[in-house]
Amino acid sequence: MTNRRPDHHPLALGLAALAAAQLIAATASAQTPPAQMPATAPAQAYPPPPTPPAPPAYPPPPAPVSPPTSGPTPAQPPPGYPPPGYSLPPPAGNGPVLSLFADNPRARLQMQLLENQWTDVCAVPCGRPVNPQGVFRVAGGTIQPSSPFQLPRPDGQVMVRARTGSKVKRWVGFGLAMGGVAGAAAGGLYLAAASNTSKDFYGNNTTTHDFYEVAGITYLVVGVVLMAIGFPMFASQGTSVEVR
Repeated sequence: MTNRRPDHHPLALGLAALAAAQLIAATASAQTPPAQMPATAPAQAYPPPPTPPAPPAYPPPPAPVSPPTSGPTPAQPPPGYPPPGYSLPPPAGNGPVLSLFADNPRARLQMQLLENQWTDVCAVPCGRPVNPQGVFRVAGGTIQPSSPFQLPRPDGQVMVRARTGSKVKRWVGFGLAMGGVAGAAAGGLYLAAASNTSKDFYGNNTTTHDFYEVAGITYLVVGVVLMAIGFPMFASQGTSVEVR
């Protein structure tokens, strides 16, 4: 009996090819990373909740009342203060630099604010800028104020020398002088009365005539002495300034 080699059937070849294709596909799928999951769809947007109504507006709280203080209430400046004609000293660095020299260390340079109002600017030796258009004087304490003066230049260096007088001595001199005038007047009246007094039959002076005559001479001498002291004292106590 002769052995026959089996022939390959076409169906068997197709099955072999299909198995090979599945093996290749399985190998490729094992090497390929898994596909990402699709992103979750956004949540559905809803309209925002309604805003609650604003609370009702209340009036502001009342201002706190300050407790009453003891003592008189300070005076308030009148309307329109400062008054017309008021001027302030210039800021530092403007105007001439003034140097003040005086025989009294308490002497001060003062500037006029109003007609009868003065303010201190500086004390001896000063050395600060002042208002070039101001009206000044030297005074302070018991110093007799000088006559008002103005500065000779709007800038640079200005020197003021003052010889001061005393208010106390000035008024003492004035009182002595007025007392001397009164004493001299009284002495004159007494002498006039003595001249009109009658004498006795023998031409002798009576007691009244002698009294009037002595009183008149005494008052006249005292009055002259008081005037001789008072008038020079009054005149010598003025404050003089020299501006350069």
